[in-house]
Amino acid sequence: MSFSIQNNVSNPALPSSQTSTAAADTSAFQAALDAFYEIHQQSQITGVPTNIYNQALAKIGIDTSDTFAASEGISLLQSYGYDTDKPTDEAIVKYGNLDVPYGNKSYMKNGASLASEALKEEITTLNEETDNKCQAKRRSRQFIM
Repeated sequence: MSFSIQNNVSNPALPSSQTSTAAADTSAFQAALDAFYEIHQQSQITGVPTNIYNQALAKIGIDTSDTFAASEGISLLQSYGYDTDKPTDEAIVKYGNLDVPYGNKSYMKNGASLASEALKEEITTLNEETDNKCQAKRRSRQFIM
């Protein structure tokens, strides 16, 4: 992999000025990681310009000249506990109703605004149904084994 993360763990043996710098580096890295996650969420729905995505990758230490830079960025998000499998409901509501000529239109509900309360309720219901189906499947597998 072509990314590197400096160890920003606070060391009591370091002078307080160096410890403060390490904490600031950690905070800046976390902010950059959060920003990349937001861009990644939007990219799953509407797409984002490559240069914007690459800028966010560079800020988290990914070499954007690497062919697999995007995959490395996603792996980094996952290693920090971010769920990258699908956009969050909040991201769908935030970006799904943007009128853009590109991107994944499946999040647009017949052109209706995804910010509507009715659609938020529909998303919640769909998520509950999916969760229930997954739980039922898991239970049925337990009895088979």
